Amino acid sequence: MKRRKFFKQVGIAACGYGLMSAQQSLFASTKEGKKPNIVFLFADQQRAQTWSGRDPQVKTPYLEQMAKEGVVFSNCISNYPLCSPYRASLISGQYARTNGVVDNVNKKDSALLSTDTKTIAHCLKEHGYATGYVGKWHLYAKDGNQGNNANPYLVPVGPYRYGFDYWRVCYNYTKRYDTRYLDEFGKVNILPKYAPASQMDLAFEFIEANKTKPFCVFVSWHPPHVPYSEAPDSYQKIYENMTIEYRPNVPEKERNKKLDVETKGYYSHVSALDNEVGRTIQKLKELRIDDNTIIVYTSDHGDMLGSRGLHGKNVPYEESILLPFFIRWPAGISGRRTLETLFSTVDIAPTLLGLSGIPVPETMEGVDMASIITGAEKKEGPNSVFIMGEGWFGVRTKQYTYVIKDGKPDLLFDNKKDPYQMDNLLGKSDYKDIQDELQNKLDYYLKNKTRES
Repeated sequence: MKRRKFFKQVGIAACGYGLMSAQQSLFASTKEGKKPNIVFLFADQQRAQTWSGRDPQVKTPYLEQMAKEGVVFSNCISNYPLCSPYRASLISGQYARTNGVVDNVNKKDSALLSTDTKTIAHCLKEHGYATGYVGKWHLYAKDGNQGNNANPYLVPVGPYRYGFDYWRVCYNYTKRYDTRYLDEFGKVNILPKYAPASQMDLAFEFIEANKTKPFCVFVSWHPPHVPYSEAPDSYQKIYENMTIEYRPNVPEKERNKKLDVETKGYYSHVSALDNEVGRTIQKLKELRIDDNTIIVYTSDHGDMLGSRGLHGKNVPYEESILLPFFIRWPAGISGRRTLETLFSTVDIAPTLLGLSGIPVPETMEGVDMASIITGAEKKEGPNSVFIMGEGWFGVRTKQYTYVIKDGKPDLLFDNKKDPYQMDNLLGKSDYKDIQDELQNKLDYYLKNKTRES
């Protein structure tokens, strides 16, 4: 199955995504001819609804700055809202059903991403980029059944780093303080302050060392993932006297003191991460490389946080699959734009390569949306996204979410009329044609390869 035919049949308008060559791209580099640097910042378990542009309770002034100076995707979807599957898709540009990472890798018998996989880091290195990774990794477990913190020697030097050279991966990443990483000699290094701030300092070390050539650094923070406690005091104080206004789909029985404490802690971490975004912008300006540096801020998946009486992720609801996604590049992207274009995990690597003027490998199944981001071309983009989790598969369009569970139709929501997904339309006569159409899209995703054979 060729990519063009596949994209057409699953509902992607305007053929050619992911196939445009670097020479055809008008946005491949800046007017000085230099490839852009890339700083990719991502939280763990931050849902899209949790920033000041979507919820004024949450204080995120630097994400507001990102929105003013760059592009926000309002329909950024996690194809598989779980830590390891997201990270494998992020760097490979492949769906979990292709790359094989369909569970967290620390679980017994879980699969690792093949070391033959060509990742975004490999592609960037081939074109002269320095590559770095800082923070939570969650793509390697020596025995396949260890706990997250059981083995400090999580990732040996070599192919299981998938092309990232500068390596500051924290092995006790659930700690908000006293976070630790191993250097190239196996020595344990203790980070001295709030983990995301210390991790950002390590990223700055890499950036300063490589400021005269193109670089790419991924920074993976663990907050606002549970535990929700221990954000810096200054951010906790913002919310300590706030009366939380919950989403309408949080049942009354859930609205108790425990959820109040958790929500305030969650918001506190989001605000603390927002401050790191501000520090990053300031550092790039100090180094005089801000203009030609792409900054991305996003998350791996969301958090139900009481909605529908649920907590955590790995479910097909909006609080779990819908992500914040901000991208800022002063030299290449005009600001103050919010795009409703469907954009998902597998699209990130191809898009960043497209923005950098680097050909996208045919092994990547995502869509290069660089021309949409820059405004170089007016395209509608994909009109469906494939989503999956443990025991369920689905499609998300701009308007609808449709899910089958254990092989049977389970959910159908009209997200425009019912943004809190409180009315399951499955089986209703008025929506029979829509259900059939979405089932056909899902069947195609499930039955066909999503890349050239």
